[in-house]
Amino acid sequence: MTVNFSNEFEKEMTYQDEFPSEIECEKCQGDMLPILQVADDSGQIAERRPPEARFWIHDACVIVVYQCTNCMELKADYNQG
Repeated sequence: MTVNFSNEFEKEMTYQDEFPSEIECEKCQGDMLPILQVADDSGQIAERRPPEARFWIHDACVIVVYQCTNCMELKADYNQG
């Protein structure tokens, strides 16, 4: 099962992959669930590239943060549109 945290219009327009509804924690192998989504449909993340950045998200993106239900470890992942 997968969960798309963006609305269907955003997915259609950006070809964003779906985020898994659950991932495995690398620290304790527990279940990590999504707790936060940031969608950059306004381009604010892309427009704030630091001058020294070697890599930067150059387009709209969606960022999701997962938290482990066992050890509370956090992990972030992103899709770029």
